[in-house]
Amino acid sequence: ISEKGLGVILTNEDRIKESRRTYFSRFIIRNNIRPIEKLILRLLNTYSPLPFEIIQICCAANDKEVGISIEKLINISLISTHDSGYKISTPVKESIEKEYGQLSPDEHLKISTSIADYASRLNSKDAVWLDAVRTSFYAAAFCGVDVSKGDYLYLQSDIVKIAQDLYHNMQYELSAKYGKIAVDECKSYKAISYYIRALIQSNEPDTARDNITKFDSKLSRAEKLVLNGFLN
Repeated sequence: ISEKGLGVILTNEDRIKESRRTYFSRFIIRNNIRPIEKLILRLLNTYSPLPFEIIQICCAANDKEVGISIEKLINISLISTHDSGYKISTPVKESIEKEYGQLSPDEHLKISTSIADYASRLNSKDAVWLDAVRTSFYAAAFCGVDVSKGDYLYLQSDIVKIAQDLYHNMQYELSAKYGKIAVDECKSYKAISYYIRALIQSNEPDTARDNITKFDSKLSRAEKLVLNGFLN
C-alpha cells in the first residue's frame, strides 16, 4: 500500500481474492486440521447448513468425536452455527476447496445413500427429516444420478440451486438438465438464466436462442445482453 497506494490496490480484484485465499489457506494449515475435521469442512463447503445428525452420518463417527471436531472448527471460526445446524464460514470457502478439493462423485453418492437410509428411519414429522431428504436429493443430483427414477423429495428452490451450483462447477450438461426441470416447475428468473447459460456452455446455441426468445418477458434487458453476448 505504501508503494502503490490504497486506490490502486483496491482496483486489482484478482490480487485481493488471491491474498485472501492465501491468508486463509495458511490459517487452516497452522491449525493442524485432522482427517475428520477436513471431511466436515469439505462436507459443509458443499452442503451448508447441515444438522449435527447428518454430519455424523456422513463422517461415520461417534457423536463425541464429531462434537469435539465441530467445537474446534467453531472455535477457530471455520464454521458457525445456523438455525438448521452448522454452516461453513463464507470467507474460507475458496481456501478450503483449494487445500482439500471438492467432494468426488463417489463421495456425493455415498453421502446421498447414507442420508437416504438415515431419513427412512425417521418420522416425517421430525425436524431433521426434511433436511435429510433434501440433502440426499442434492447429493444424488450432483453426482449425476437420474433422480427422476428414484424416490427423491425436493423443493423448487432445491432444483434451482442444483442447476446453479452445477453450472459454477462447470458441469454444464447436468446443469442444463436440471435447469430445464427448474424452468418447467417454477419459471423463476434465476432458473431461466442459468438454464440458458448452461445451454450455451453445452454448445447448444440454437436451443439457447429459442429460450431467450421464449422467455423474453421474464429476462431483464441487462440479462438478455449478457446472454446474447455469450452466444456471440
